[in-house]
Amino acid sequence: METLKTVPTQFKLKARGVYELQGENPQLKTVVLQAITHGDEQMCFYVLKELLGSLKSNEIRGTLRIVFANMAAFEKNQRYVDADLNRQYTVAALSANRALKETERNVEQKRVLEIIPFLEDADFLLDIHSTSSPSSPFLYLKNDEAHFEAAACLEIETVVTCADDFLSPEREYAADNFVDRCGGIGMTFEAGCHQDSHLKGFVSRQVLRFLSHTGVLKEKVSTLSLEQTRLVVSGEYFAQSDEFQFEKVPSNFDLICKGANYAQDGDEALIAQEDFVLVFPMAGKPKKGDSVFEIGRFAIYE
Repeated sequence: METLKTVPTQFKLKARGVYELQGENPQLKTVVLQAITHGDEQMCFYVLKELLGSLKSNEIRGTLRIVFANMAAFEKNQRYVDADLNRQYTVAALSANRALKETERNVEQKRVLEIIPFLEDADFLLDIHSTSSPSSPFLYLKNDEAHFEAAACLEIETVVTCADDFLSPEREYAADNFVDRCGGIGMTFEAGCHQDSHLKGFVSRQVLRFLSHTGVLKEKVSTLSLEQTRLVVSGEYFAQSDEFQFEKVPSNFDLICKGANYAQDGDEALIAQEDFVLVFPMAGKPKKGDSVFEIGRFAIYE
């Protein structure tokens, strides 16, 4: 398994898997890049590992942190060890976690408490993931202009956000949601599918564009004239049985047309009542109660 111990770097090790580089005027702003929230999303590890070894303090202003979020799961090449780290950031989950004794916490509960001190003061966070189902790269972020402005600096055509009436405290479970609650701008970057290693160069370029936009990277990058498509998530489907199955292998952003029989859930055939787009369709065989997909609809915003 890959290690970070042999990477020559000017970053300072602040905690396990957490590195910090201070440039000119360290108090100016704090930007965080995060990878391997899920241990099987490994392309993002190599993108940030390369940056860890190449970026120098004289190239930045402010403070840049790189967080390798779940090294324990990464070393096992599995999504998580005990629980999904990307579900540990809700107010309720953190409150319950803090009430536990150290010996009562699982691996991910311990880890989230190690990470959040390095996120609390972040002005910007880019949390890099990949999907289990085939997908083009996209961003998932809060539905407001400050986040859309940050997204516009990247060469990514699709931006996904939650409808205001669908967003709830229970859905604010990820690291980007935590940074948003602390007053920063958090974004999740889904960098294609797990197997899309050919996108590594593209992902690295987007990371540099993000750092330039935030002002932490001194080097300027070219401006974009890309019209981004926004997709608004307004619902979620949970398996009602252990026998859920899509009619065909799904990809992210598949269009399901009104009247289509798109899945079978036990004895029930699922028929689309209106057009919608699959978001995060679950790969593999879900169990009863699992989130199988989110429901999205495209809209173009001027």
